[in-house]
Amino acid sequence: MVDRRVLTRLQEHVERELAVLDKYRHTTASDLTRDHERLLVVAHALQTAIQGVLDIGAHILADYPDSAWEEYRDIPTRLAGLGIVSAGLAESLRKMASMRNVLVHLYLDLDTEIVAGVLANDLADFAAFVGQVQAYLDRPTPSA
Repeated sequence: MVDRRVLTRLQEHVERELAVLDKYRHTTASDLTRDHERLLVVAHALQTAIQGVLDIGAHILADYPDSAWEEYRDIPTRLAGLGIVSAGLAESLRKMASMRNVLVHLYLDLDTEIVAGVLANDLADFAAFVGQVQAYLDRPTPSA
């Protein structure tokens, strides 16, 4: 069963990380290349925000036995299949799940152009996800 307290904590975490990332929205790839500390802040905030999104999705999917997932990138597709997030958002989140894997496992190959592109163009996806999940949680539940 979905534990709303867990989801609330995770949503708050995603929103906190998004606030950090938003401060760096205009950061360029060359800024990230020149300033290693800035890159560390952005990469960590991005990694943990994405992980929060995936954890929220996994927690919700635990209530749906037919929506098992094997890889993180499967989570958004399963959520879209259940009508919890839109198909367009699910596709963006699949790309974020792949980026999370790079941030965690292939950090030596991190492409600052891609990171700067996410900062400039994709931060709204986090807020959209939180909003769509909240709309799902606010749906009336069928009475027993």
